[in-house]
Amino acid sequence: MTGFAYTIFCDDVRQEINNKQSFIGTYGQDIVVPDKEQFTLLKFFIVLNYCVTKGVPFKEIEFVVELPDQDDIRLRADDVNIVPDDNTSRLRFSAVFGVNNLVVKPGTRIMTYVLVDGVKVEGDKIHIKSSGDLPQ
Repeated sequence: MTGFAYTIFCDDVRQEINNKQSFIGTYGQDIVVPDKEQFTLLKFFIVLNYCVTKGVPFKEIEFVVELPDQDDIRLRADDVNIVPDDNTSRLRFSAVFGVNNLVVKPGTRIMTYVLVDGVKVEGDKIHIKSSGDLPQ
């Protein structure tokens, strides 16, 4: 399977005019929370993308987000049959997950992946860190 997955972790996703999306409060490799046993993110978005070269067929795609101490979030599409125009060399499939009141604990992580016809394509992960763990 030729393809790759990538993820954007942020506080909010807004749909703008002209079909643009704005990612508000994007995170790097870590989410730093106050020095507590657990912390609640009031609003948290995960944008999981899968890119594949045109002409690579598949039938089923499932986007998966693994949350610490909670059930996975899954979004599935069966019988995928996309025919791109001749000017497209790559297809991108996106899933946007919005989670309210997500309780996170320092030392855990959120992970993403895509299942394409049952084959796992790793996405990204983001680590939850305590502000007390940062160098002073």
